Amino acid sequence: LNDTNRPDTWCVEGIARQLRYHLGRSQPDYNFFNSAPKYTLQAKSSVSSVRPVVGAFVCREIEISEYLLEQIIQSQEKLCENFGSKRRSVAIGVYNLDSIKFPVIYSAVSPRSRSFVPLGYDSEMNLEEILSEHPKGRQYGGIISSYDLYPLLQDSKGDILSFPPIINSRLVGEVTHSSRNLFIEATGDDLQKVSLALSILAYNLADRGGAIERVEVCYESPLDGQSALVFPMCLDNEIAVSHQLFEAVLGERLEASQVQRWLSLYGCDVTCSGSEYQVRTQHYRLDYLHPIDVVEDF
Repeated sequence: LNDTNRPDTWCVEGIARQLRYHLGRSQPDYNFFNSAPKYTLQAKSSVSSVRPVVGAFVCREIEISEYLLEQIIQSQEKLCENFGSKRRSVAIGVYNLDSIKFPVIYSAVSPRSRSFVPLGYDSEMNLEEILSEHPKGRQYGGIISSYDLYPLLQDSKGDILSFPPIINSRLVGEVTHSSRNLFIEATGDDLQKVSLALSILAYNLADRGGAIERVEVCYESPLDGQSALVFPMCLDNEIAVSHQLFEAVLGERLEASQVQRWLSLYGCDVTCSGSEYQVRTQHYRLDYLHPIDVVEDF
């Protein structure tokens, strides 16, 4: 659970998913990666120098029990605090989808130009006031306080969703037991981390019975050379490993069928050609950096 390479296992759903593979049980059909996006998020060029990365997806038809709400919040906090470097690389927001009119707009604005009621409060505050007076503003304000403009998420009606990476609005950003459809977004400064966090949450909610729908993010200033990205995205983590490496590290003779079987039971897709394996993880993992990582899994 303390393995920083496997943030997908920092939650009940991830542990259960890993156990299902080990026990040879069937997995849910994660077919949402093949679907066309149904929603659009527009990232304005003003955020490119402040907090440039944003991604999102939608989860429909999920029953929010008190226990599930606690699990969503716990997963969100662990991904933001540990994996997301205390919200600097990844900050996540969860919202009631039914209150949002698309497209959602991600932009950077003057700190005093917009006000909203943040979670935990009853009165409006502008962004500058939130940084100085709200507990989350004081805790995380150092991430953005040096910039002239602050990031803001709002829908096409002008309703504010959140002030990332600080706090959600009370109007849209408060999920309750009556919520059935969710909008999940993540912002940060690292596309790979944001993408992985969203994929983990999408798998988790799909395991809970939710229907995942993809969101296309259109970047006014291209991100990594891309003007549009679709989330959750297919994260390919594939690596070639020789059979000899397994035997050299373990100090024993192995059959190819052993290697394939145990890696498959660990959740990997394995093909063998001669004395070399192509091993690929699922889209909620990006931790294969060297062939020895595959041997460690075995």
